[in-house]
Amino acid sequence: ASGCTYTAIPGCGGSCINGSTQACYSGPAATSGVGACQAGIQTCSGGAWGACVGSVTPTTEICDSTDNDCDGMVDEGLSCGAVCGDGIVQVGESCDDANLTNGDGCTATCSVQSGFSCIGSPSVCTVINYSLTTIRTGSGSGTVTSSPSGIFCGADCAETYSSGSVVTLSALAQSGSFFAGWSGGGCSGTGSCAVTMSSATTVSATFTSNTYLLSVSKAGLGNGTVTSSPAGINCGATCTNSYTHGTNVTLTAASIAGSTFSGWSGACSGTGTCVVPMTSAQSVTATFN
Repeated sequence: ASGCTYTAIPGCGGSCINGSTQACYSGPAATSGVGACQAGIQTCSGGAWGACVGSVTPTTEICDSTDNDCDGMVDEGLSCGAVCGDGIVQVGESCDDANLTNGDGCTATCSVQSGFSCIGSPSVCTVINYSLTTIRTGSGSGTVTSSPSGIFCGADCAETYSSGSVVTLSALAQSGSFFAGWSGGGCSGTGSCAVTMSSATTVSATFTSNTYLLSVSKAGLGNGTVTSSPAGINCGATCTNSYTHGTNVTLTAASIAGSTFSGWSGACSGTGTCVVPMTSAQSVTATFN
């Protein structure tokens, strides 16, 4: 009849209100909303319910990491191989991060990428970091720096770098010292030191103090001895000795009977004790008359 929209109007036929909707499901009631199964939607048109759209009912279980038969179990009763990229770590997989992208720690074949650690299912992968420590040894002094930055030793002698990083260390001796070489971390020699970070690593840099020769000679018609502190010169017999950079060597002259000490020349003057700062090779003459 004209104007009919639902069955409550006398003379109108049909079982529903036009345009209304309801859930529909043709599978066993206990399976709706379980696994892959879900209800669909029916729409009323012309007083009758239309087809059930979007309903998914139980099907035969297959190897796809899905509960196809909607019984609350996945792939039961089947011998399924691992499915890489499904986010489930199974036998034969060391990780599965639910994608097939390389470079994110878990490869497209579900193996852990070098330099990463992966845990969980789906797997969460993070870069592994290793510590690089530098140690300065030897009698001298100097600094060690790194590229990429992080180490300035001196003050900061350790830093953490990601696995696979190549860290280049450089050594610079301070005045009065020289760089004698590297040890550890696969480095040697006196050039730059390149360390590939695959584990915690310690590298030693040896700096050695320069040494300089102090020579004492005696002049004049008299005689006597010259001794040093620190020890090394007793001239007399031993009139030369080497001392490390920065050492202050004190020379003392003593005349023998019948002679007098007339004074120093060279690195010192006067007739008192002679203090020689060893910052280079030095020579001193003691005159006895």
